[in-house]
Amino acid sequence: MTSKTYHNSRSAVEASLLKQIQQLDDDLKREVEKLSEDSGLRDVAIQHYLETQRRRDETAIRQSTMTAVQKRREEARLSISSQDLLRPDIHHVHSVLALCNLPYKKPDAQLTSYVTKYGNNSLRVEAGSLLDPKTGEWVQQGIPFGSKARLLQLHICTRALRQNSPVVEIEASMSAFIASMGYQVTGGKNGTIGLFKEQLNRLAACSMKVGLWDGHSKAKTISVNPIKSFEVWFPEHADQQSLWPSQVVLNQDFFESLREHALPIDIRALIAVSNSSRQMDILMWLSYRVRNMKQKYFLRWNVLKEQFCQSPLTRMTEFKRDFRKDIQHIEEIFEKNLPIRLSEEGVFLFPCDPSSLFVPPKQRTLLKN
Repeated sequence: MTSKTYHNSRSAVEASLLKQIQQLDDDLKREVEKLSEDSGLRDVAIQHYLETQRRRDETAIRQSTMTAVQKRREEARLSISSQDLLRPDIHHVHSVLALCNLPYKKPDAQLTSYVTKYGNNSLRVEAGSLLDPKTGEWVQQGIPFGSKARLLQLHICTRALRQNSPVVEIEASMSAFIASMGYQVTGGKNGTIGLFKEQLNRLAACSMKVGLWDGHSKAKTISVNPIKSFEVWFPEHADQQSLWPSQVVLNQDFFESLREHALPIDIRALIAVSNSSRQMDILMWLSYRVRNMKQKYFLRWNVLKEQFCQSPLTRMTEFKRDFRKDIQHIEEIFEKNLPIRLSEEGVFLFPCDPSSLFVPPKQRTLLKN
């Protein structure tokens, strides 16, 4: 090869490389610009950034054909598989609330009580009312339901633990909370602010009781009302005209119990399935069950259907099909099989190290300032 041919060949390679660098995302371009021209590792580093860009482009192409729900699961999978679990990602909810499934869909307006069972235990939710700060009249609230009510429970429990106080200021944290959950912060009649406030109203006003039955002749009723008191106000802005608690105070007994029985959850995973209240419940249920499990455990389908199916019209074959899909969607987030195996007769749960799947063990997730 002549000197001129070598020079032309090298120039062509450098031109091609420069063109590829110009096509990098801005953050990768900045990293390339930081590289020293005479560094022996420059070429290796550039190839690393080009490979990073290639993977990003492949992900973008794959996501372009996904639905919004599929994209959310994909983004969570990438985050969980490539990034360490940080303190802001760890949220907590009381174990009792994690196991007590609220309604998935909006109950009838006339419905003032809701009962759900899981084995011999059951949850009863009674709708309550809030005192209107302008008229002094009581305003009836509905029963809390859906993913937003579940996310609010986590938000309130998490803030109480992080602040080490049963008093939780809602007003200042609401917008940031909504944004952190992956929702746009919007006002107006159908905005996200109003939707979350509605669920907060329902949670603040309702009362909850857990019933424990031995299956024969002994029963115990436990009040698990998280919220002791709350301040209600009307926002000044016209597009936010709905009363809502600006501050909630947890019952001291509930707060002390929360400190002892807080279930840690990787919020990235929960947000990824927040389109489905049942998938949220299954994820929290699995997180709780595998924490202290020493040997495999078997549950029959009728027990699972009683806990996770809220329509009496759903046939068992339909429930099995839908439950399998729910498990598959959750598994997509973690890139591994969950500690659960589904058979024709029921479901097997297996012991699992929580730090390898859902969240670190309890002793490693204490939230300190």
